Amino acid sequence: MARQQGVIFNQLDWSRAFEPHVRRVGLYDRAGALQGAFCVYEERRLGLRVLRNPPYTREVGPFYVSRAQNAAART
Repeated sequence: MARQQGVIFNQLDWSRAFEPHVRRVGLYDRAGALQGAFCVYEERRLGLRVLRNPPYTREVGPFYVSRAQNAAART
């Protein structure tokens, strides 16, 4: 889905370069179908968990598929 809806920074191949620190988050509808996703990079600084964009990644989404027919509902 990321290949059609997102940019290269959303693709699995890109995020694998930052494992095991990358966390992928899926956005699902009520039926359990994937509607979108994004990823974050997790690291520790001064004992605190910090979430940010992965290194060398300009943007991480989210990307999503809107199936709404009404323009106001899509927004």
